[in-house]
Amino acid sequence: MKKKHWILGGIAAYLAISMAVGGFYANEEEEKLLADSLRNDSIAQANKKPASVYLDSLSSTKKRMWRDSLERFYPNSPELAKADSIDNANKADYIKEQRKNIKKLKCEYDEVEKTTWYYNSKFTHYNNSNHVSFYIGLKENNVWLRLKMSYHGADWIFFNNVLLSYSGENKEVVFMRNEKETDNSGGYVWEWIDISGDKYENILKRMAEKQEGLVRFSGKYSHDHKLTKTEMDAIIEVLDAYRGLKRLIEAGENIDDLRK
Repeated sequence: MKKKHWILGGIAAYLAISMAVGGFYANEEEEKLLADSLRNDSIAQANKKPASVYLDSLSSTKKRMWRDSLERFYPNSPELAKADSIDNANKADYIKEQRKNIKKLKCEYDEVEKTTWYYNSKFTHYNNSNHVSFYIGLKENNVWLRLKMSYHGADWIFFNNVLLSYSGENKEVVFMRNEKETDNSGGYVWEWIDISGDKYENILKRMAEKQEGLVRFSGKYSHDHKLTKTEMDAIIEVLDAYRGLKRLIEAGENIDDLRK
C-alpha cells in the first residue's frame, strides 16, 4: 500500500511539474492519472498539504484544468463538488472586494452624456492647485482612465513637457498643445492638462506603492512637484477601482448599481 501511494505521489508530482512547464496534458492517460491522484489525495503526500489547499494556491488557469479533469472522469465525486464550492466562494469574495474598491470613490453621473465619473475620495483636484491625480470614466460597458496634472503659483512656467521620475526611470507625459489650459486670478497663475491616463498607469502605480516620485513641469521655466502621501494614496485607490471595473465588466457582472 505504501508503495502504491509513493507511486501515485510521484505521478502527481510529475504531472504538477509537467503542467507547470507545458500547461497541458500529454494525453488522456495522464489526465486520468491526475484525476485519480486528486481523488485519493496522493497530492497531499507529493506536496505535503491537502489537495484542496494545494489546488487553491494554483493559478486560475491550472486550477480550472485540474477541476475539469475531475469533471470529465468523476462528475459525481465529492471532490468535484468541493472544488466547485471553493471556486464559487472565491469568486463571490473577489466580486465583493472589487465592488468595495469602486464604492470608495466619489461618483458623479452625467445625465446628458450618460457617463459616470469616479474621483478619488482623498481630495478634490481643482485646476488651481499643485496636484497629480487619476479619475475614471464609464459609459455603457466602456471604462477609461484619465490623468490630470496641474501647476499653481505666482509665476508662469509655460510648461510644454512633463516628466515622471521614479527610481532612476523617467517617462515623458505626452500631450497635445490643445490639451493644455491656463488661467489666472488674484496675482496667481495655473496651468494644467487633462489627458488619457492608461499609458501612465504602471509607472504612477509604482511611484505610489513605493511612496516616492517626482513630477517635473518644464517649458520656459521649470517646476518640480514631489508627490504627497495623499496624492499617492489617491492614485492607488483609483487604480484599484479602475481595474475592478474592468474585471467586473469582463466577468459579465451587472454593474448598474455602480453607475450612479
